[in-house]
Amino acid sequence: MGGFDCSGLAQFAFKKGAGIDIPRVTSAQQAKATRISASQAKAGDLVFFGSPAYHVGIFSSPGKMIHAPHTGTVVREESISNVKPGPVTYGRFSKPAGVASV
Repeated sequence: MGGFDCSGLAQFAFKKGAGIDIPRVTSAQQAKATRISASQAKAGDLVFFGSPAYHVGIFSSPGKMIHAPHTGTVVREESISNVKPGPVTYGRFSKPAGVASV
């Protein structure tokens, strides 16, 4: 039986949705993302928990994210506050300038 862990879901979503390659592991995703404030977060940005991060979700709307709680569970939208304590940080990956969308 297959499924996603949290960082695998983020990696898959960025590759399939935007054609952007991001690192495979949560802490590496956090290290490579451009850090943004919670007030700057928009749909598609990443929400990281811990420093270094131990969990990642995809920001969907204020206070909400899409994530894989753990390998083998159903991917779902959930309140950011439902995840164990942070610190919570936000990050953004963008296409390099001059790269066309797929």
